[in-house]
Amino acid sequence: MRFFLCPFGDYHLGIPTAAADSLLVSGRKGAETVEWDDETGDVYYSLPRFFGFPDLELHHGIVIKDPDNFGERNRKILLVTTVEKIEDIPLEDIQKLPRILRNIETSAYFTGIYFNGPVPVLLVDPAHFMRRILNYGILSSLEGE
Repeated sequence: MRFFLCPFGDYHLGIPTAAADSLLVSGRKGAETVEWDDETGDVYYSLPRFFGFPDLELHHGIVIKDPDNFGERNRKILLVTTVEKIEDIPLEDIQKLPRILRNIETSAYFTGIYFNGPVPVLLVDPAHFMRRILNYGILSSLEGE
């Protein structure tokens, strides 16, 4: 399975290329975890900010495939520091998260971990982030009323 590998401190985040519609150059410095672009309807979700690294510069955005096929508008974009490379990771080399990590609240955002490279790769589940983005939008619109 192919993954975008994004450096993140002492490990990488791996985002499945099959879940991505496209890759964008960003250049944003995310002030918020979730930002809505009122002009386009696009939603930006800063993974570094979510994981507690708000000062990291965001060089790339991964547009997540939208099952409703909105096209260019209303895209859900996961912002990352950078996409260092695309790598094939054999499914048999992907390990389940260690039991201690599965008890952490954010563990639901990961599908597994890969240890066979130079640094560990935590494999991200983009669908969980998309649901979080959509739930955030629902909560924000209710707060605004």
